[in-house]
Amino acid sequence: MLAVLGWLAIPVAALIVGLVSAARMSRPRRPAGVEESVESFSRFRRALASGPVPNRIRSRRRRLLSVGRN
Repeated sequence: MLAVLGWLAIPVAALIVGLVSAARMSRPRRPAGVEESVESFSRFRRALASGPVPNRIRSRRRRLLSVGRN
């Protein structure tokens, strides 16, 4: 009887750990500092302004992806 309860405790413990983890991940993050927020937004705008990915990077990515298929 005690062995059965021991085996049932494993999924229950996993469920509790999962619930705690999900609750922790879904809580709102603390606000970022103003300087950090402005800096990250300017990096985002520079990335958008730089345009699409250059062809040399795109062709290298295709080569790397095709290696796994062969």
